[in-house]
Amino acid sequence: MAGSRDPAAPLRETLARFAEIDPELDLEARTEMAALARACLSTVDEGRALIVELARRRPGTRTLAGRWALAVISCDRALSGESSRSVAALAERALACGARELIGELSLGYLAASALIFADRLDAAALALRRITDAASRTGAEMTELLATGLGAVVAHRRGFSATAGILAREVRTRAVEGGWGARQWVPVEVIAAALLEANELDRAETLLTARLAEVDPDDGWAPAAARFELGRLALARGDARRAADQLATTGEHLEAWRAPSPGAIQWRPYRALAEAALARDRVANELIAEDLARAEHAELPRCRGIALRVAAQLDRDPHGPSACQKMEEATELLARAGAELELAKTELQLGSALAARGYTADARARLRSAAARARRCRSRRLLEATRARLATIGARLPPEAAASDSLTERELRVARLAAAGRTNREIADQLIVTVKTVEYHLTNAYRKLGIRQRGELAQALERIEPWSRRTDRERRDLFELERRDL
Repeated sequence: MAGSRDPAAPLRETLARFAEIDPELDLEARTEMAALARACLSTVDEGRALIVELARRRPGTRTLAGRWALAVISCDRALSGESSRSVAALAERALACGARELIGELSLGYLAASALIFADRLDAAALALRRITDAASRTGAEMTELLATGLGAVVAHRRGFSATAGILAREVRTRAVEGGWGARQWVPVEVIAAALLEANELDRAETLLTARLAEVDPDDGWAPAAARFELGRLALARGDARRAADQLATTGEHLEAWRAPSPGAIQWRPYRALAEAALARDRVANELIAEDLARAEHAELPRCRGIALRVAAQLDRDPHGPSACQKMEEATELLARAGAELELAKTELQLGSALAARGYTADARARLRSAAARARRCRSRRLLEATRARLATIGARLPPEAAASDSLTERELRVARLAAAGRTNREIADQLIVTVKTVEYHLTNAYRKLGIRQRGELAQALERIEPWSRRTDRERRDLFELERRDL
């Protein structure tokens, strides 16, 4: 959803010339006007007014114009923070068409998939993007394929697989530059920066984000906010609370001006709260967290609520006390349900540290080892180092057998675990947005590294190297169900 200043002006002028127009053509033109106007700060209110008019028409799914209107409405409602269930229902109605139609109108699939992402419906978004990339690849629609791949990077990022997300986003960026695109604001550069942050490459991330801000139109709704958000997180990682607070406050102001207050879009409030707390501005920090929690609950966003609860625990008067631990326990449940592996690992690190401070060494060790295992699977060097250091303070370390899984790449491990859960190669390909041949390639490598010869041995081999193999049967089944739903 991007564009330059008043991009809807040409369409507006064209429509004004007609005394009468075919209803479907009128709907199509007004949908495009709404999408273009909603994309920019200077025209967002006009865009939202047009979207209200579109909704009053009750567009159906029988025509392309109707489905496109549903996609625009769903994305607007997701950004605004409406119920994720209602957003997903609209987006899935928009996507209820053939793959050819999805690539025929570029922004239909893009906006509907974006709405699903903002609504924390990552499984549905991944499947829709797989359909789009498959159809685009078959028909040679390169730009459509790359845009869908870019959104696939966003899905991977929100699930916590930062290395994979960064690779996908870099591919899109490289091909966009080589192709001379005029709409590079569609490229998820912020995902690349987030991957660099997890890899502890802070200088590279800052260089990338600074260049990003210089190249994007400040009137664009998404790109400047996404870049500033990551700059704020980067400043927090460097310990520069004042700069972080400034960047994140600017992010929030931009998103408010764009009428995109939902934490499902960009969840800036918890990070600004951490910065404000570091500057001893506790009242501001607590207000930010309270608002984020309320918005996440209203929109039914488990991932966002889990993140906000973790930060709320950090800001608790006693961050190691029972109240804080209760918040963290709830956060782990929400994040596990949402399939947000990296955020779950961060929460387990925080909870394990709190348990250690209270003297519950055995429980702390279990939580910290689980956090380290997830950090390794997510390829977060930054989090893995922090977790190892915290384990060392209680005289513990990762079990030697856990290191075996590190020889598998992230994608090999994901493919192996899905195959062990009973997925076919086709089903795995659909979830990971890759070809069946790619799945076969990763399985072959996994067999070799695990020292097995057939699919039936995968579950037992993975239990030897995964830390959750020592959990109870019920916990193992719950985690396996999480993997069956995961990317």
